[in-house]
Formats: sequence, C-alpha cells, structure tokens
Amino acid sequence: MRAAVPGEGEVEARRRRLAGLLLLAVTLLAWLPALRGGFVWDDVPLVVRDRLLAAPPSWAALRDLFTADLWDGAPVGEGVSGYYRPLMLLSLALDRWLWGLSPAGHHAQDLAWHLLATAALYRFAARLAGWRAAALAGAIFALHPVQTEAVAWVAARNDPMAMALGLLALDAVVARDPPRWGRALAWTFLAGLAKESVLLLPLLAAVLDLGWGRRPSWRGVG
Repeated sequence: MRAAVPGEGEVEARRRRLAGLLLLAVTLLAWLPALRGGFVWDDVPLVVRDRLLAAPPSWAALRDLFTADLWDGAPVGEGVSGYYRPLMLLSLALDRWLWGLSPAGHHAQDLAWHLLATAALYRFAARLAGWRAAALAGAIFALHPVQTEAVAWVAARNDPMAMALGLLALDAVVARDPPRWGRALAWTFLAGLAKESVLLLPLLAAVLDLGWGRRPSWRGVG
C-alpha cells in the first residue's frame, strides 16, 4: 500500500509550525544569558526593596497588590505615580514568593513573557501575511537590541506582558469569522492590568476587524 502523500495545505502547516518553533528556540538561546544577570536600576526599589512584595502570601497581600499604585511599596518618596499595574505587581510577588531575592527566577519569568509575546506576534502576523513574513517580523521583534530593557530589567516586565496579552486579543479578532470578541476583551482587560497604554487596543481591534474584509461584526451584522 502506498503511503499517503501530504497535501499542500498540510505541508504549509508543518512549515509554519516548524518556523514558529525555530523562532522560539533562537529567541531562547539569544536571551538565555539574561538569566545570569542581577537586579539593575529600577529593579532595586521596585523589586528588592518593595514592602508590598515582601509580605508573605495571603488574601490581604493580594488585596494590597490590586489596590496599590505601582510604586506605593517602593522607598522612592515620590508619592503616587499614577500607574495602576496590579498584574505586574502580582507577577513580581509570585517571583518573590517562589524565589526570594534570587535574580535568576525573576529573569526567567521575564524571558517567559518575551517568548510568549514573540509566539503571539508570530501567530498573529502569520494570519495576516503568511508564515514567512511572520517569521521575519518575529525575528526582528524578538532579537532586536531595543528589547534588552524589556527582557533584562525585571522592572520593565510590564512591556512584554502587555505585548503578549494585547497580541492575543488582536489574534482573537482575526482568528475566526465572526471574531471571538469575548476572548478579545478578556485578553485586553488583562493587558490593561499590566500596562495602561493598551487602553486604545479595542479601537485597534475594531479597525482591524473592518480591514479584514468583512462587515463590522461588533454590531451583530457579520
């Protein structure tokens, strides 16, 4: 009996998956040295000396993380910063509870978020422009030196967090027809808890929906 020959669509799907895995592997290898780094710049007041993160795990500690300004627990003496990023604080607290003040554990979560952001970008871009263009875009994003702060500074973790969650929201818009708006709004909400600059993401999602070659599905017309 002759073996079944994969169809063209199946071959392309395999190439797409392989390109995505290769992109993540190269990204991991490129940024692996960051795990050997210490705490730098804002990491010291926001991570090492933050009194909110020093509290042991409890419901009260969780309440404080979700009601505090980003810099409330840091000994900077500058008052309220106006940054409400509870998901960022929760991720820092989780590191503190798991690893104490060992920098490697904190940097490992930074790298994990960067890998998730890279994967989300690749998946989203592949839907828009194909896996070849997505691989190029993903490599530029993942490996560009401008990412050094976002990956190597624990205090800048909010950027890859918001990027990853925001891209998952946009991907939910183009993944199906009609879009998965409930999922998109949930990802957007979580991204906003990491960094408030994603507040314009719903507008971008609506524009993306219009440009996807279909009627505006958020009006129930799709």
